[in-house]
Amino acid sequence: MPKGPRTKPQGKPPVDDGLGIIRSGESYPLSIFGRLVGLGKAALRQARREGLKIRQQGNRSFVLAEDWHEHLRNTEPQQANG
Repeated sequence: MPKGPRTKPQGKPPVDDGLGIIRSGESYPLSIFGRLVGLGKAALRQARREGLKIRQQGNRSFVLAEDWHEHLRNTEPQQANG
């Protein structure tokens, strides 16, 4: 007995925002880190001024996951608009 046409699930499809997960114990090159957390160069500079530690190895810059998590814990929460 043939089945009817398959229907697509209702609701919105999942959104791929391109963001990744920063895992404890990992280090990330600064360029990749920025993409994973969704921050551009200006926002990364601001985070550095606010205390985010950037590690240098030769001519490369890295962020340790622990430094990012600490930075987030020490950042003042902002109220959402609206």
